[in-house]
Amino acid sequence: MMVTSTSKKSQVCAAVLTALLAQQAVAQESDEQAGESNKQTGLEVIEVTAQKRVQSLQDVGISVTALNADAIQRYGIDDISRIELITPGVAFGFIGSDAKIAIRGANSNNTFADNASIAGFFADGVYRPRASQQSQAYFDVARIEVLKGPQGTLYGRNTFAGAVNLTTNRATLGDFDMGVKLGFERFNRRSTETFINQPITDDLAIRVAVQTVRSDGYIKNVGPAGDLGQDDSFNYRLSSYWQPSATFDATVRFTSIKQKGTTPGIFSAEGLPAPVNQDGVTDVRGQILDFGNPAPGSAGTNARFDTPNEVSYDTENKRDNQEDNLTVELNWDLDSVTVKSVSSYTDFSSALDFDGDFSPTPGYAYFWDEAVESVTQELQISSNNDSNLFWTAGAYYSKDQIGFGFSQFRTQTNAPFGTVTDSQGREFTLFNGTESIDPFGAGSFSDYTDFQEIDVTTLGLFFQGEYSISDALTLIAGIRYNEEEKDTTTSFGTSKASDGSFLPGVSKFGINGRPIDLYNYTVADGRAGSETFDIVTWKIGFNYDLNDNSMIYGSGSTGFLSGGLNSNGSSFDQQESEAWEVGMKNRFLDNSLQLNFAFYMNEFSNLVTQRLTFPEGNTSTAVTVSENAGASDVLGFEAEVNWVPTEYWFINAGLSLMDAEYDSFGVTNPFQLNDGLLSSDVNNGLLLLDGATTPWSPDMTLSLGAGHEFNLGDKGTITPYLQFYYSAEYDTDDVSIYASQLQDSYTKTDLRVTWLSLDETLSLELFAENIEDEEVLARTNVGGNNLVQGSYLHPRNYGVKLRYHF
Repeated sequence: MMVTSTSKKSQVCAAVLTALLAQQAVAQESDEQAGESNKQTGLEVIEVTAQKRVQSLQDVGISVTALNADAIQRYGIDDISRIELITPGVAFGFIGSDAKIAIRGANSNNTFADNASIAGFFADGVYRPRASQQSQAYFDVARIEVLKGPQGTLYGRNTFAGAVNLTTNRATLGDFDMGVKLGFERFNRRSTETFINQPITDDLAIRVAVQTVRSDGYIKNVGPAGDLGQDDSFNYRLSSYWQPSATFDATVRFTSIKQKGTTPGIFSAEGLPAPVNQDGVTDVRGQILDFGNPAPGSAGTNARFDTPNEVSYDTENKRDNQEDNLTVELNWDLDSVTVKSVSSYTDFSSALDFDGDFSPTPGYAYFWDEAVESVTQELQISSNNDSNLFWTAGAYYSKDQIGFGFSQFRTQTNAPFGTVTDSQGREFTLFNGTESIDPFGAGSFSDYTDFQEIDVTTLGLFFQGEYSISDALTLIAGIRYNEEEKDTTTSFGTSKASDGSFLPGVSKFGINGRPIDLYNYTVADGRAGSETFDIVTWKIGFNYDLNDNSMIYGSGSTGFLSGGLNSNGSSFDQQESEAWEVGMKNRFLDNSLQLNFAFYMNEFSNLVTQRLTFPEGNTSTAVTVSENAGASDVLGFEAEVNWVPTEYWFINAGLSLMDAEYDSFGVTNPFQLNDGLLSSDVNNGLLLLDGATTPWSPDMTLSLGAGHEFNLGDKGTITPYLQFYYSAEYDTDDVSIYASQLQDSYTKTDLRVTWLSLDETLSLELFAENIEDEEVLARTNVGGNNLVQGSYLHPRNYGVKLRYHF
């Protein structure tokens, strides 16, 4: 293993040197051809704030995919789910409201309970701690930046593999501005987005942005309840900008998000086939797929496990996500230094309902509740002079009060599972569904519920400096101290009073409301815990300008995922990342061709896995805990190309080549057998995945896009744009062995045709996305009764968008 790893690293280093030398020759040749010409034609300059200050994308010595408003429109980016189609090295999955971002071989499979996404999500400079907050706020957007590689120095916690910066439009001084966007799409999706920018005085302006979304569900429910994935959202943002002097400005934003409708699942949206052997016994390496629903009471129902984006449920899978955020940004220019203060308050909640047995049989529902109240404060001080040293120093503080809980309410009486005896005389339970005797007979009654509360206090101190050795060479170094204090308690609830009678709102026929609002909760003994985590993260690097249009850069950086507290009071340590990258950024052909590429090596350690435990004296209720259990290595290459060969053509391309594998990693085998052997007889029930490819890590992705603007004279212009995406196969579960979790290689093709009026105030766009109608797995897992479950990315979509800009 070590010899192979060393050999790979040597090959990468050789490839890096060869590529950089070749690119230096090309850059010099391009510079000679350009001669004295420095005119800025062709590609526009994209500004980013990846390093906490405004810079040109081409001057930033890290891998960043940056999308301004025009690019967001061109690629059809309405939320985070389509970022992967134009960002090499990034993959997207989801369950329920949680975004599951993967970057360069690190994945966000576990984001429930006290676990965070591997990519920090920052909206207008403010970190959002829950993965369910990463799919929100995508309206009136000015810019999206995807930073690849650990960002532990300037950004801090939970930027283990990267970060996503979402910047919304702020109010602007000067002129009145207004815009409207209307959308009509498949699944009866109707959306509106409106903004008004109104200057009040010469130094004060306000902006109002409003978004509404309504849609039928894209997951068809043939059962008695409604379709899944329905939208019913109303979101708005109020912002003001005040600049009383040339040395001070203040931006205030208040954002309110209300997302209702129906959820595409909690742990998944629908059932998938289970791997079994010839006797029908579940086997992680089984080659036969059983499409039946294994849940008790589901016999005789149409499971629809063989039909993606189609289910048969009786429970109304309601969704109610709400978030209010107030952010205040203050900037001072004090001659030799600039000072920035970012303060915020966020109140977020999420409530999801789901069918507990994946069937139309009544009497079983799941509930998930999540709540976050956060206060953050960051202070940044940066140099502002002509010195060779540019530096940024800062301090960060946040206080998060987080709560989350899972509940179920089951009133069914069902026939017991059958058994089978194999050729070796072993008896096994057959998870093949049983008859429903009485949906409200309470023979298998359960009102299990728990709710974990965690108080998190985070502190950070950071410094990063850039020293120009010469006009061409800049050295970079940074360091950050991070500390997190966590305290937790877990409560259990019951639907019954002390005399055994049901509480108000609860009966054997169901629950009129949510357990979190109706049950009696008591703090559990022995389930409290506290822990303090601290870590120092660092960065070193260099930028070397070959000429005005080409730069070589290199860096080493570290990051981490927060340590956490389980609901039983135990803890797990921080997961750590170390990354090394060398790359090149270029503009050729008189600023019409941009070629950026990078080679990288990542090492991830202390990776977390899940294990089932049983509280002392209780053998019927399992508790899932997180534990540190592995490490992985990743080698990769990425390239992005943007080319404007003429003023009417635009061509883009992206390539990712990745080799990501576990050094060591183990997960619990959720099935009864492991290649015919009892699961408990093979590594004490663990599946050892040493050398296996990490999930959501396709060894190759490729995107290609091309658009051409046709001039219609006084009728305006019309621009068709074709976008193509290819992904190699990848796994969608940490248990990356069983057949039904594997996502095969696939392609997606999008087509947009946009008409723009001569005065550029009105546009009409016709589009089709995922023309192939590929059924792409977003994430899979295995639940109770060996029920394999998963979610699919959005199916084919098409529609029209009308935009008017005053």
